[in-house]
Amino acid sequence: KMSCSCCGCDDTKKPGVDEDEARAIAIKTKLEEISFPLIGEAQVKALNWITNIDRLKLEADSPHLVHRYILVLFYYALGGENWTVEEREILWLSQLSHCYWV
Repeated sequence: KMSCSCCGCDDTKKPGVDEDEARAIAIKTKLEEISFPLIGEAQVKALNWITNIDRLKLEADSPHLVHRYILVLFYYALGGENWTVEEREILWLSQLSHCYWV
């Protein structure tokens, strides 16, 4: 069960919080345990990708969430948007398992 960091309440159950927003809150809370605070540009982009763009739509309790987040964080922190590889597709940030990202 996820709770907010300020008072311990179950902030995912507040009125007006839809399922996607509750998932995003739970993921942010989980990731703040390993990458606090999530305020740098790369952290914000990685969190946005994990919660809003990633087609896998992992939940906060997924055993793959932290690994995937760390790799997405590396991607953004190291300028992955500008990576090029001739004659090979870059699979980073694809819907494939992060184990196949090259």
